[in-house]
Amino acid sequence: MISKVGGTVAKICPKCGEELNQRGFCANCKISFEVYEKIKLSSKQLYNQGLHLAKVRDLSGAINVLQRSVRFDKTNIDARNLLGLVYFEIGETVLAIQQWVISKNQKPSDNIAGKYLKIIQENQTHLDKLSSAIKKYNQALQHIKQDSEDLAVIQLKKVLSLNPKFIKAYALLALCMIKENQIPKAQKILLKILTIDKNNYIARKYYDAISEEEPISKVVQTEEESDSRQEAAQPHRRAPVLFGSSF
Repeated sequence: MISKVGGTVAKICPKCGEELNQRGFCANCKISFEVYEKIKLSSKQLYNQGLHLAKVRDLSGAINVLQRSVRFDKTNIDARNLLGLVYFEIGETVLAIQQWVISKNQKPSDNIAGKYLKIIQENQTHLDKLSSAIKKYNQALQHIKQDSEDLAVIQLKKVLSLNPKFIKAYALLALCMIKENQIPKAQKILLKILTIDKNNYIARKYYDAISEEEPISKVVQTEEESDSRQEAAQPHRRAPVLFGSSF
């Protein structure tokens, strides 16, 4: 949206629709049109950063940036929809649905959020699995508080069979394995997290804490170099679609 038309300041606030004064200031929003446009631009720039981070599977970084984007501009539909997708990709379906519902309310028509919500709502079996996964995850937390890691492990494995991308469940399962001194199993679980979210702070922290000989940065670098060699050997292979496995 442009702040000036034909050399004159716009008369209507693009945010609330109230009339602007001669200086382009909205008394209702308590903000000038020029500042509002700068905020919108910042939100768009953050969205672009978030999109890039999501494409390279730095989902933690993408979430952080996209949260800032919608904080700057609550009506940034693209940023909010992408935030929902990233939440979905780390197994946080409830948070994803929340973002898409807000998005759909802000823009009822011509909004892909409606498609995402329809896909989820029409799959009752999937919804039931997600509900069961949340209940079992909470049960696992209670078992851990009671120092019953063995029972927690049983529940967490059930959680991950229902929601295979639930990063919080993987992290909790890895912690249980560490407490039981099953380091190789913990390492395997933590590496699984990093295939979903390559810069996940908790996974990296746990891995480095239990792997003194080989820090996670070296492991990830080796895997990325291996992936690069495979891609170079197959130049015509079709690139995977972001979040294609989720929808």
